[in-house]
Formats: sequence, C-alpha cells, structure tokens
Amino acid sequence: TKVSSFREVACIVARCRSSCDDLKKKTCASSVIYHQITAHVEHVFCAVLPCPSPRGSGATCLWSAEPAFQADQQQLLRDLHHVALLYVASHLSSGESDRAMDSVRAVTMSALLAAFDAVLRVQAKDKPLATSQILAGLEQSGKQVNDPFWISTQSFD
Repeated sequence: TKVSSFREVACIVARCRSSCDDLKKKTCASSVIYHQITAHVEHVFCAVLPCPSPRGSGATCLWSAEPAFQADQQQLLRDLHHVALLYVASHLSSGESDRAMDSVRAVTMSALLAAFDAVLRVQAKDKPLATSQILAGLEQSGKQVNDPFWISTQSFD
C-alpha cells in the first residue's frame, strides 16, 4: 500500500515503535529478537515509507504537505527517536557485522534521519516548534528573516 498522508506516516511509525517494543519483551534468544527488530525497522524505513523529497525539487512531499498539530509532530519525533535508538542498539547487539550489514544500517539510518529532519521542519498549524522556525529561517511571528537552513548534498548527486 502506498502511504499518502502525514497522518498515515505517524501511524506507521507509531506501529513500528510498538512492534519493536513488543519484540523486545519476547523471551526467546536475544539474537533472534535483535535480528527481528533490525529487519522490521529496515523494512519500514527502506520499503514502506517514502523518503522525503529533496529541497527545491518542486515535488510535493507528503512529510510536509499537510499542516500538523504540534502535539502530533512532537509525538512523531519521539517515536522516530525511540525507533532509531532501538534499531542501533539491536544492530550493534546482534554481534554480527560485515560491510553489507554496515551498508544496510547506514542506508536505514539515513532514511530515518531524513524522516526526522522532514518532520522537524513541519510548521505546526497551532504553535510551531522554535526549532522548526529556526530551520525555516522564521521569526516567532512567522516572518521570513533568513534563508532556510539545510546542508547541501548536491556533491553526492
């Protein structure tokens, strides 16, 4: 199924967090649990959720297309942070690592961090986060005072 809204993204990430927490509570061999958590997070962030569109691409990005409430934005940021911590801890605790696994971890964490960045930049419709306004180059009043801040990755294209 194709993800088409910010709300769907929030639900998928919340479900991912809940599933990882449930997996962590299992009583079977810990290495199996670690592999299940890493596989689940990799699937969600590399196959289910779309990557945010690059800035200036002109493409509509579902991560920022809809205005969100501050509480929803903060909850999604907490969920993304929790999933990232679980993923890294599980991957490093599995005890196995080679170049291929390190590459998958790097791609998954890049997708997760791109999602976190996109959510952080959303201007909440009720009360934008101060960090969101700073990244967008806005004053507290919402007036544009600077160019939006982001790191250019065009050298990687």
